[in-house]
Amino acid sequence: MKAQNNMVERRLLKELSKKRKTKKKDRRAERRWSPDANGDDARFARMKPAKELDRDKRAPEAASEHPRGLDAGLQPGLVLTVARDRIQVRADTEDVTVMLRPDGPKPAVGDQVQWRREGNGPAHLLAIEERRTVLARPDPHNSHRALVLAANVDVAVLVASAKSPDFRPALIDRCLIAIWHGGATPVICLSKVDLVEPHELEDIEARLMPYRDLGITVLMTSTETGAGTDELLQALAGKTCVLIGHSGVGKSSLLNVIDPERERRTKSGREFDGKGRHTTTSSELVELAGGTRLIDTPGIRSFGLWEIAAADVAAYFPELVELAATCRFGDCTHLHEPDCAVQAAADAGDLHPARFDAYRRIRESL
Repeated sequence: MKAQNNMVERRLLKELSKKRKTKKKDRRAERRWSPDANGDDARFARMKPAKELDRDKRAPEAASEHPRGLDAGLQPGLVLTVARDRIQVRADTEDVTVMLRPDGPKPAVGDQVQWRREGNGPAHLLAIEERRTVLARPDPHNSHRALVLAANVDVAVLVASAKSPDFRPALIDRCLIAIWHGGATPVICLSKVDLVEPHELEDIEARLMPYRDLGITVLMTSTETGAGTDELLQALAGKTCVLIGHSGVGKSSLLNVIDPERERRTKSGREFDGKGRHTTTSSELVELAGGTRLIDTPGIRSFGLWEIAAADVAAYFPELVELAATCRFGDCTHLHEPDCAVQAAADAGDLHPARFDAYRRIRESL
């Protein structure tokens, strides 16, 4: 009996010691996460992203006053523009310049963020809220890092021009993959339809038909005649949208029509080669009436795919998915295998050749 009591006593002492260690650990964590008078808030932001703050077990009084676990000094905001070392944030009804720390979070236009101003000093970014959707591509200067073009968008408008520069669907095929991968809804907007002859426009419309067949909204617009602009406004109404496309396709001109009060610089294509020149030099979010938010992006020459493996490409071609289920091999690439249902459909004309060519081109590039 005495031996049994000793064993119970040892177990109780062990549990009590464990509880003491846990409490001591919590107190150390509490001191580590609480920003102090010396400005230890940068480490707080690096180690505790915004999406994890709900699980923060710091001081009970802070949790009761601020359900998100954020201290009273933090302010929410919407990122309007991003520069190298600062961002412009819409906070309530005012715009605030918020400085970025070299080792801190890297926001994108459209991000919801948390920032704080220390006394009379500059405001600093502390955290980025979890993103609903994202449009990203590999950074042209570092292919191992993502370049986020826009965050939290509902609709991504792919702007292509009928002429000057000429219509090129290759960018559309790649951007569709990035848009679907990031969770947004694509809309294709063909601009400058007034610059082409009727028979030329018919040919372009035929090339756009595979996208209509996928259920994608395709708009034919002209800022000169006003054609299609009402439909574009309806497609954007009440949503957060981003415009992307090659240089010179007319994104800025479309914005001038959508938001007449905002002056934007526009430039025509270079006459000697028909290629566009950059007008927008950085992404910018504009808030319009009715809750519509529009993000304009710089013109792009090419569009790489971020976090898309070669084996995943077929999943972003809806017309291939059902056919692929009947291929002989489960891991069929649809490029050279025997008894491939996708290749058979393409040979029989049941799969649009331009879309199959786009799949093969993108798959082989990865």
